[in-house]
Amino acid sequence: MPNNFFQFLTLIIGIFSLFPVCAQDFKSEVQVESLPELSANVLGTIQTKNPQLWSGTPSDKLLETIEKIGKADLSPATRALVTYLLQLDITGAGFNDSQNLMQSDRFFIARLKALEQQGEWDIVLKLIEKVPETEITNEIKQIKATVLLMKGLVKEACQLQEELTEAKNENGESVSSIEADKMLISCFLAKEEKDKAVIAYDLFQDAHPDADSTFTKLADMTLRELPVELPENLVLSSGDVYLYALVKNPKLDAKLQTREVKKILSDLPATDIILRIQLGEQIGLDLQELQRLYRLPLLNLPTDNPVAERVQTYQQIQAETDISKKASLISKWLKSVQKNKLFVPLAPLIAETFHQIKADEKYIDLALYAVQAFALTKNLAAAEPWFELLEDNDLYQQQYLTASLLLQTLGQGLRDFQERLDYYCSYAKPIDCARLKMFLPKDEKETNDETDSSTQSELSTELGYSLLNAVLNLAEDKEVKDSYAFIQKAARPVQGRAVLREGIVVR
Repeated sequence: MPNNFFQFLTLIIGIFSLFPVCAQDFKSEVQVESLPELSANVLGTIQTKNPQLWSGTPSDKLLETIEKIGKADLSPATRALVTYLLQLDITGAGFNDSQNLMQSDRFFIARLKALEQQGEWDIVLKLIEKVPETEITNEIKQIKATVLLMKGLVKEACQLQEELTEAKNENGESVSSIEADKMLISCFLAKEEKDKAVIAYDLFQDAHPDADSTFTKLADMTLRELPVELPENLVLSSGDVYLYALVKNPKLDAKLQTREVKKILSDLPATDIILRIQLGEQIGLDLQELQRLYRLPLLNLPTDNPVAERVQTYQQIQAETDISKKASLISKWLKSVQKNKLFVPLAPLIAETFHQIKADEKYIDLALYAVQAFALTKNLAAAEPWFELLEDNDLYQQQYLTASLLLQTLGQGLRDFQERLDYYCSYAKPIDCARLKMFLPKDEKETNDETDSSTQSELSTELGYSLLNAVLNLAEDKEVKDSYAFIQKAARPVQGRAVLREGIVVR
């Protein structure tokens, strides 16, 4: 037995002695390299089938376009398209000078700021959560603190903000950031600690004597109660809004403000009530938020104020029990809504209002409004009876054709659309006929035949960049027809159809 045991032990030792040789041979055949660090620039919350989305795009032009798009006043559909593009995971993206761009987090920061300016705060926080803790810079932390404060998470935001304000460099010296110090003042105001805000502003002026004049004028007016004149074309940043909310009798050109600023001010109780409603009307709120704004009590307000008049008319609609009178009030309200180009952002509220009356020949003048509102809120069943009113009336063929185009996006067939369109064009004004034809969908073959090689190349190599520019054109009323056509081809079917649907309503 002992001899057998020693023979077995010798065999085992011999086998193990061969392992280093095998391991060495294995290493010589296989090269093992460490994985490269994942760049924050490619992080996203949505996987893309086209990682080359930004391929061929010079990074400086892309960053410039993203900065512009973040400040643009976009409709809900175009904003949804931009939001989708900016939260894509683009691992493998190829820029013309990708090495330069990917060495920093510039593209990631640009996307965060654009989403922040459009008020997409939850998406910003989800993107930041994906960044490894060791890679989160103070700039990213500052964006996070700002977004948390804008969401009303005051305690969490201000704790992070205080940490940023007390940040020190490698030498142990305080690092004073204008944005961090501005937001610290906002934190004190959010916590209703005005005395601390005043002290923080004194320290701010010592640290930043050359700070922007808008912030200092607002602080002098509201914290020190000095007789300061604000500029007529005032443009606010997120660091200004808590100060501006304290301004008495405010005057603000709402069109110049980013959606972020509109959203914050519309939600702050300290903001003037008329300004809250005016800003809230413009930013595409959901039904519950719109109802909350439109149910605010308006006391001792001038009757000639268009915002107050719109709200009071809406409140009268809700209180009226006579259906004919209710329909008359709805007509009055919608004229004000359309005059002020608010139909698209107020679509959920308009659709809810139309649920209060039934489709009837007596109210046919309201039929197109109803179809538009239900199309924008994706409710085919509610739109159908109003659509049938238009279909059966020869005097309302333009409205019928427009409604038919809108309902295509909800899966409604064209019926005899082409025949009706040809007949309408035989007697209508050429401009009205051309307007309807502009939104006609083209089949895939026809689209491909009309797309020349240069456009094909643009669609495949600079798709994301080109789409952003198309959206900018829409926002600025430039080359609108070409932009619609491009979006319909490139973003088919969901975003392209949504943008087209809104285009029919607002034009």
